[in-house]
Amino acid sequence: MSPTPPKRRTRVRAAGAGATGAAVAEPLKAVSTASPNSRILVVGQLVRPSPSFVEILVAQDPAMRERLTGTGECDFYAPDGRLAKEHFDTLTSIIEGYEAEQARVCATVPNCRTDNGVRAAYADRLENFSSDWSHLNVHGQATAAKLIWPVAAAQLKL
Repeated sequence: MSPTPPKRRTRVRAAGAGATGAAVAEPLKAVSTASPNSRILVVGQLVRPSPSFVEILVAQDPAMRERLTGTGECDFYAPDGRLAKEHFDTLTSIIEGYEAEQARVCATVPNCRTDNGVRAAYADRLENFSSDWSHLNVHGQATAAKLIWPVAAAQLKL
């Protein structure tokens, strides 16, 4: 599959973010209507794509390079084996677009707040992953929880 042309890519992203906003708005409204005193926390994506972490990961497990290689705008390695650093920026901008839409919708709902980017500040470390390199292990989950707990506690007024 060839990469999406830049103008179309922008429209696709905008449509995707808008659809996400609509998908988030419906349950937020339902919760807020059914339970007006509920406190809602909308969290963002854990971590941002990092070329340096991907290089560390592939050095640890060379088979990962093939799983991270492709022609798509979010593939970390190009078919020629080059680390496609521009794709990291693309993926980051997509993530941030979705998060901005979530924040926009959250701001329209009483008692809703976002994590204000706390989860984005998480840094990947090999020791935080399970053997498939796609899921956090117990240590990784605990590390992520330490980041978000102060935000959750503040929203719950604990």
